[in-house]
Amino acid sequence: MTEPVVIRNLVIGEGRPKICIPLTGKDREELAAQVRRAAAAEPDLLEWRADYFEEELSSESIREVISMIDRHSGRLPVIFTVRTLEEGGRRGFPFEKYAELLLAAAENGAALIDVEALREPDRKRELIRQIRLSGAAVISSVHDFEKTDPPEILMKTLERLEESEGDILKMAVMPENERDTGNLMKTVKAFTSEKSRRPVIAMAMGPVGMITRISGALYGSCVTFGTAGEASAPGQIPAQRLRLLLEEVEKNRAGAAEDG
Repeated sequence: MTEPVVIRNLVIGEGRPKICIPLTGKDREELAAQVRRAAAAEPDLLEWRADYFEEELSSESIREVISMIDRHSGRLPVIFTVRTLEEGGRRGFPFEKYAELLLAAAENGAALIDVEALREPDRKRELIRQIRLSGAAVISSVHDFEKTDPPEILMKTLERLEESEGDILKMAVMPENERDTGNLMKTVKAFTSEKSRRPVIAMAMGPVGMITRISGALYGSCVTFGTAGEASAPGQIPAQRLRLLLEEVEKNRAGAAEDG
């Protein structure tokens, strides 16, 4: 059984999947407008995709931007993410700079830090330990924008993510067809049911994988990413529509349970 992670008053890994809206502004003005628009859609948390940010990233600028996001969002929990070029992001950093930015976010108000855990895994495990000591929770993530591996490789990848000792595990893949999407869902279901108690975020990207963004409650994914403007990955659904779909899935699921 999954052991939920509590971030402020938000329980991740229990109940319906939580809705996260990514923020992709290139500067503070654009980010502030995105935060206000996102907050109006009433998500559960926000993700600051700092790899889209074109101003200098430093400890001071990270602190100021996270404080601004808090003010405009009513203190919604923030995931701090620097998605690297190797995993589909906008910027590349040497490990030392990457670690410096993530630790700065952990020390300056970000509730969750996304760590690409499978590149340089030994160094990332130590980075995860330092982030957790700073008081933030860690999402150990892996992203494949080119393919979906066979089920046995997906399972091994999830097991490697768990070894990184993050609080939440995240896997995003690109399916070629419905079989790939089904394989991801079945593998995550088996992993969360039989192998791990950690909450998992999992999605198949693009139109073929869109079903994974609304059906997390059925296969074990605890967070889904919606939009209030620009998408940060293919297949994301507007957050307000996403909430209605999640509620419908949950209602039907509850009804099926009552019918026995």
